[in-house]
Amino acid sequence: MSQFKVLHKKSSVVTDGEPKLPTSGDLDYGEIAINFGAGAETISLKNSDDEIVSLRMRDDLSVAASALAAHEARNDNPHGVTKAQVGLSDVDNTPDMDKPLSTAQQAAVNSKLDNAANGGVVNNLTTNDTTKALSAAQGVALSKKIDEMTGGAIADLTALEDRVAGVEEEIETSSSYIDNTLAPKAESLLTLTI
Repeated sequence: MSQFKVLHKKSSVVTDGEPKLPTSGDLDYGEIAINFGAGAETISLKNSDDEIVSLRMRDDLSVAASALAAHEARNDNPHGVTKAQVGLSDVDNTPDMDKPLSTAQQAAVNSKLDNAANGGVVNNLTTNDTTKALSAAQGVALSKKIDEMTGGAIADLTALEDRVAGVEEEIETSSSYIDNTLAPKAESLLTLTI
């Protein structure tokens, strides 16, 4: 087992901005050298291939931090995680339409007015229970049935009622005009001739 040691020395920065790094003869396998110069700090390690591997603190760590941040932000499953690994195989994937009703939901369905077993609707038009109103769909069915039975006479009666209401409004307007405008004028004319 080789002895581990850290060598610490200041290296001068050469003109191209790189620090003076150790050579393979300067370090034994597994030894680390820390070299520093203004803005060019490095850690160097001799590997098993008798090569010096260096990490530039400012630049290489910044690139590594950016790469890590980009990796953390990914949501496209870069590691190939499966559904089974995260427990999705235990999730109920049944469509809502095929799911059974809860006890409360079934009780509400059973109590609906149009459930004939509960004394509800007869022929989808009337109810045996006088405390419950017809549904909108039942009202529409009832209206259609009435139209069929009367041959559209109800619609004709409704149109006639609308016309009568219009005539009544015209009579009211005319009466008001007679009472408020013509009658006072006639009275003043009668007063003048007497």
